Amino acid sequence: MTAQGLPVGGWELEAWYQDLQEVLAAEPGGASLLWGAQQVSRAPTCCQLDAALAAELLEPGPEPVGPPRVGTEEEEEAGARRGMKRKRSSRELAKRQDRANEQRVLELSAQNQRLREEIGRLSAEVARARAQLIDRIVNLPRA
Repeated sequence: MTAQGLPVGGWELEAWYQDLQEVLAAEPGGASLLWGAQQVSRAPTCCQLDAALAAELLEPGPEPVGPPRVGTEEEEEAGARRGMKRKRSSRELAKRQDRANEQRVLELSAQNQRLREEIGRLSAEVARARAQLIDRIVNLPRA
């Protein structure tokens, strides 16, 4: 893929790349990025690995997760019991959440009803005030 003609935030990608090259070239050591075919032709010819890093890489790591392990009957029973406990606790948790959700629905329904009653009371008060205001304006003494 070439970088020519691809817009990036109003700039052309090629222009952005050239600006980046200039900034990197101004840095001590004169590092530069390589683009496309330039990367292959200018690849480093040798690499030296730090001795400590090489030793660390050669150390055996933890046992892979994939291979099956043969366990004793006690371990299998303990695993089965843990699985049952997990299922039971997750069911109990789900029941508790359902009860909490039902309680929340009841609370919100009651609050909703109180708000509707308050809206009705305020609407009636506004209607009375409007009627009084109209009556007052209509019955003003004419000068």
